[in-house]
Amino acid sequence: MSENTLLPHWSSIKRPLGWFAFFCIVFSTLPLAVVADSPRGIDLNAFKLFIGIPWGMLFFPLLLIFLSYKIKLSGEEISFYILFLPVKTISLREIQQVRYEAVAVNGQRNAMVITYCGGREYIYPVRLFEEDTVKIFIRDLNRSCSG
Repeated sequence: MSENTLLPHWSSIKRPLGWFAFFCIVFSTLPLAVVADSPRGIDLNAFKLFIGIPWGMLFFPLLLIFLSYKIKLSGEEISFYILFLPVKTISLREIQQVRYEAVAVNGQRNAMVITYCGGREYIYPVRLFEEDTVKIFIRDLNRSCSG
């Protein structure tokens, strides 16, 4: 099997980021409204404090965390990445079955469950990936491992 990489899909990332952005707006607008009523008014320091911190220091790192998930299939092994680091690498020869579960045994929503090497299981969250792409990837992975 050739090299193949599965990356998070923007449509899956935008919902949690949208909620986070909503809370950033709410929590930065209310303090700005209080500052606007002060005699000094809104100045650059107020914008830095109430807009720069929630957006610059929280939103963009969160976006990077979401984009750090990756599944890489290369040669004879599959690697799972979180925070740009490989957390698990499994040889394709050891894989017995790969399946998609809407809710896994550990409570993880939208998970890829890999059964390998004597019945051991590895559960990887695929909530940030496009569901149809993950299911096709699993189907192709099961075909390559069984035959």
